[in-house]
Amino acid sequence: MLKSLQLLSYISGLAKAGCGSIQPGILAGRKGSYRIARYLSGKKKSPAILLLNGMNIRGIDDPRIIDIAKAFCAAGFDVITGEIDDIKKLKIEISTIEKIAELISLVQDSQDGDDISFLSVSFSGGLGLVAMEQMDNCRIGNVMLLGTYADFASTIPYVVRNYDRDNYGASVFFYNYINRVFPDSSLPEVFYAQAVDNSLKRYESNSVKAGMVSALGSKDREIFDKLDNSGDYRREIVREILDVSENDEIRQLSPVYQMKYSSTRFALVHGNDDPVISPSESIALSERMNFLGIDNRLEITGMFSHGDKKSIIKELPEIPGMIKIFSYFMEKIDFS
Repeated sequence: MLKSLQLLSYISGLAKAGCGSIQPGILAGRKGSYRIARYLSGKKKSPAILLLNGMNIRGIDDPRIIDIAKAFCAAGFDVITGEIDDIKKLKIEISTIEKIAELISLVQDSQDGDDISFLSVSFSGGLGLVAMEQMDNCRIGNVMLLGTYADFASTIPYVVRNYDRDNYGASVFFYNYINRVFPDSSLPEVFYAQAVDNSLKRYESNSVKAGMVSALGSKDREIFDKLDNSGDYRREIVREILDVSENDEIRQLSPVYQMKYSSTRFALVHGNDDPVISPSESIALSERMNFLGIDNRLEITGMFSHGDKKSIIKELPEIPGMIKIFSYFMEKIDFS
């Protein structure tokens, strides 16, 4: 309980989180090389946790990921943040799953045979879960997933429905898939720029997207304007994209279809007003785990939105639930 309270205080910013040292490095595998940073607690023996960042161009340099790494480090973990180029480039591909699996294996191999824990967020968390299911020798004992998804096909309509509230997730989706219905268009580059603008909080006159939209040909400009301004048109295009996408591909990207029984324990946390991925996705994931007999706990909370923490003072009623989910996550981890 005390460690859970400490971790919550670090994550919420009530207490300053620090660690013994931060060591950058590279892990090289067959499918790629992965930039990492090790946040070392300074203790002789600390449990290791792999932290996989969400889809963000800043990768492991995302300040939110650094804050989470420092918080878990201050709570007694040795944290390894690992960067995968596909995720940093906002790519949603089957090959990304294979690279996540390789990164997990490389981190496992660096831990002298000890089990590790895994922590991830958003789409990366769901892809990470699929990667674990595909591994022959996965030694992950405990997993925490923040704001992740269960079924790719049900996630995307929600993502796009909230475009006017937060266009980041929809921009990433359209960047990856819009050319399936509009081949050879310049729209992917525009949606990539819009996602980056959102991530870096570049708005209006400071946005890169604005200049790219002005340079579009008339047909692409018309399509973009309709996507940008009409929810009905966005929903129509999403249906078309899902219709032309291979059903097998959608299932391969969906952890709810890939899961089988596992002794790994899962702590699922989701913001109750997440504008990017619906909390119903984590609920569906927990229900599937219950059906399979997988040990898990679910916490739907007002303390976190999609990747952003809220004022702990304003969310005092949420504290007991967060302490319970952190306690569940850490209760089987050896800190001795």
